[in-house]
Amino acid sequence: MVKLKRLKIEKYRNVMPGTELHFRDSLNVLLGRNGTGKTTLLNLVVQLLRWDFSQMLEEAFALEYELETPDAKVMLRVRNELSERSGLDLLLPMLGAASRVERAVSSGELRILLPSQEQRSLTFRGSTLWVELPDEAQPTRIEHSSPFVGEDLLINIFVAMRRLLETGRKPEELRWTNALISTAHLLRLRRFDESLGYLERITKNTSLFKVSRPGKGSDYVTLSEEGEPDGFADHVSQTIKNAPDTDEVRSNTEDEGASFLKRVVELLGFQSAQMKLQRTERNPPPNEQFIFGNLQFDFTRRDGSVINHSLLSYGQKRLLAFYYYQASNLDCVVADELVNGMHHEWIDACLEELGERQAFLTSQNPLLLDYLSFESAEEVRSSFVLCRTKLHEGREQMVWENMTAEDSEGFFKAYQVAIQHVSELLRTRGLW
Repeated sequence: MVKLKRLKIEKYRNVMPGTELHFRDSLNVLLGRNGTGKTTLLNLVVQLLRWDFSQMLEEAFALEYELETPDAKVMLRVRNELSERSGLDLLLPMLGAASRVERAVSSGELRILLPSQEQRSLTFRGSTLWVELPDEAQPTRIEHSSPFVGEDLLINIFVAMRRLLETGRKPEELRWTNALISTAHLLRLRRFDESLGYLERITKNTSLFKVSRPGKGSDYVTLSEEGEPDGFADHVSQTIKNAPDTDEVRSNTEDEGASFLKRVVELLGFQSAQMKLQRTERNPPPNEQFIFGNLQFDFTRRDGSVINHSLLSYGQKRLLAFYYYQASNLDCVVADELVNGMHHEWIDACLEELGERQAFLTSQNPLLLDYLSFESAEEVRSSFVLCRTKLHEGREQMVWENMTAEDSEGFFKAYQVAIQHVSELLRTRGLW
């Protein structure tokens, strides 16, 4: 699994420059009042793990962060600088002409440290990649067509490595790319929002799955814009392969990719459940494509009656959505106000479901905090990110920080006594 270990912010919106955060491999909880940037930080975490800077290219930023995989440590520095408008640029809109605002090209550096202490380095700027290898005095320059934007960047790194192999590089020179390949599992990571936005995205999307067959004899390839439960893509693909004219794909708790519904059925008190996709479009050969969407969930009550997910209560919908989300994100969970509308038993179940995933959560509800456990003061320190705002040099800035060593030590000693709940400890010590 890929873990985000550290994040340093030199420039990003109104976050205090020099902010540096360290994260726990398991549960990380963001604490703070509304408006202190908790959701902003969650979104930033998602963008970093997705290699997706597309929403940030119209603003200046300078970030450094570290990822850890089973094979290596990956350190990235990324920067985007905006040039100022000239007097002519400001005048052109008044004359009815398009404004010509030049933006400096985003750039970055990627360094990978292998267990053998070897390092590999790659730098990128605009449409050029430079790859450094041990036996070269000068880096190898490789042109690519896509800009510094998320998935395209990661894909072009892989393309660059392949081109190096084709030009005579030894295969062992490319083994460090395994560290990057392992991060590809996060390319469809999303933030689980504080309301029902995620559920609406997966149930009201008419093109949630695209199953294509480019040519005769090619395998079906299933893609989901929001990610999908492990095994569900194969189930959809196999169904289309067996029955190309089908208008609907159904899956119940016994089918691959829908097993997560077993726990949902148990927690909600139903007898059984199934989910189904509708075919919304079909493009004819030679580039045949089947498009499916409008994902629906139907639950059978103990009396035999059937209820659609749209008729569930708010809390039930949140639970259903989270279980679909976590089944679609096996490496990491990023959730805003996870426990909104949920019964305490469901909160316990959701936290248990996280397993070995790294998780980034926010909560204004003390119930979530009271389910946390700690083995050391250092674990306490890396488990919480305290979010607040303060006036600095005449400008209000967001301050994000881990607990101090003193605060975490005091908290852990009080926690061991077990007189107060975690939420009460945080409040009495002015940490939440």
